[in-house]
This record gives sequence, C-alpha cells and structure tokens, in this order.
Amino acid sequence: AWGPAFTKFAKGEDMNDFKSIFTPVLTLVVNGKDGTETTMKVGNEGDSGVDTPWEALYNNGKEKLDEQQYEETECDCLAVLGNRMIMQTCRYNISGEIYLKAFSLCHITVDGKVAKVETFADPDLFEIEPIKEEHI
Repeated sequence: AWGPAFTKFAKGEDMNDFKSIFTPVLTLVVNGKDGTETTMKVGNEGDSGVDTPWEALYNNGKEKLDEQQYEETECDCLAVLGNRMIMQTCRYNISGEIYLKAFSLCHITVDGKVAKVETFADPDLFEIEPIKEEHI
C-alpha cells in the first residue's frame, strides 16, 4: 500500500491514502542536504506538535521529483521485529530506471499505524570514506 499511496502523493493526485498509513503526527527522520540527520513532525497544519504540514512536505519535494522525472515508488518489507519493520523503497523515473534506493526503519503502533520513520539514504548519494583497518 505504501508504494502506490506515495506515488499518488508525490504526483499531487491524492494525499489521503498516504496520510492514512500514519499516526496523526508522524516523526520523520531523514538525511539533510549535507548528510546530517533532520527530524520533522509531519501532520495536518495547525495540529499540536506538527512542525511540517503534509502540504509543505509535498511542496518541498515536488520540484526535485519533477527534475528526477519521477514516475513511481515501489516498497518491500524486508523484516519485522516486534513493532518495527525494515522497508526498502525504490523510486523509478519515466524510463523505468531505479534512481534512488532507501531503507527505512518504521515504528508501528498497536493499531497498525506508522508513528515514526527513520530513513537511511542511498549510500551512492554521499561520498563515504572506506573503513580503515585501524578503525576495526
């Protein structure tokens, strides 16, 4: 459900399917532009505890998705442990090529809603120094 719901959300077709996956206030942890951790509280504008309304999240990403010629998102659940799930997300462009892969740790409530998503960026997006033997 996540992939098709995000695809509609990203294309501006329907936000409700995507929003229905989450608790009223979603904690979203992502890599910022410089690779540092950024935490947002996403929800409906004006709701208590929200610092990023759904509309702002959509508007902030729309230009980037258009530049990437975004077509759709597909997701797979890789593992479940208690109330946590590891999910792999792939974004496809209009040529059908995967241009972004990410892994997320999703925290699920007893009602089956996602309360927190911690997304680990595609390592190809950042320069990562190899681990040196002296650090092992």
